[in-house]
Amino acid sequence: MTVTLSANTQRLQTAEANLASDEAGASTGALASQWDQDLANTVDSSSEAAADAEVAALPSSDPDHIAQATSAQAYIKAKMASAGNPVSVANPFAGLSQSALAAIANDKSGLYTSYEKSAAVDESMDQTTAWVMKYASDTQGQEAGFFQAAQQQYSQLSPLQQSVYPADYMKALKQLENEQSNAVKTPDIAGDASNPKKADAKVAAPATASDAAQADTASNGGPASSISASNPDDPTDPNGSTAADILTITAALALPPGDILNLVA
Repeated sequence: MTVTLSANTQRLQTAEANLASDEAGASTGALASQWDQDLANTVDSSSEAAADAEVAALPSSDPDHIAQATSAQAYIKAKMASAGNPVSVANPFAGLSQSALAAIANDKSGLYTSYEKSAAVDESMDQTTAWVMKYASDTQGQEAGFFQAAQQQYSQLSPLQQSVYPADYMKALKQLENEQSNAVKTPDIAGDASNPKKADAKVAAPATASDAAQADTASNGGPASSISASNPDDPTDPNGSTAADILTITAALALPPGDILNLVA
């Protein structure tokens, strides 16, 4: 039996292949800078007319693309007019994987219109915000499975999206998961300048992808940010806020510069 893929499915497969090729040959710092640009280059009032022209210029021979682009256009226009309030217009990319959303947002070959790329960025941010809010009350990292869930969330990102996270983020999460499974309360990885023993246990996370790119190191081509799982001198400190720090990193790095959500106290 022959299976024929829709034009939009084929388009997405091509975009994913293009992104994988770009990721394979780029340093972490370069990827971080690129993702920063992808998040920032969305349709606004100054680019709306040009974005409308892109949709109008789509060939009639590709009705699937016209339908998808028109849906993205309607969604972004509704968002622009909503002043930050929820909209009833559906995002055509709702529920798509993070890696697929990154491939659309990062498209440089003309596969997608500006409205589609903007809708992909918006869905990526919405998914990340929803994940952060799910665990936002777990400030001590005591909810069972939190650190495993954080690893899963990170693993679902494309290398492009992962590039803006601290260099040893996954390693720290695994160590924190082990500590949690052993019922050992973890210390505050945000650090505490008043306690010399805790000063080295900190997260040095970039506020934006741009900051990650600027922190690029000559040794490994990636951000110099680091994250320590625990303080061996004080492994049972009761004032831990490990989960809150991880949630703050996740929220901050998922959003465009100048639009960081303060979701966790």
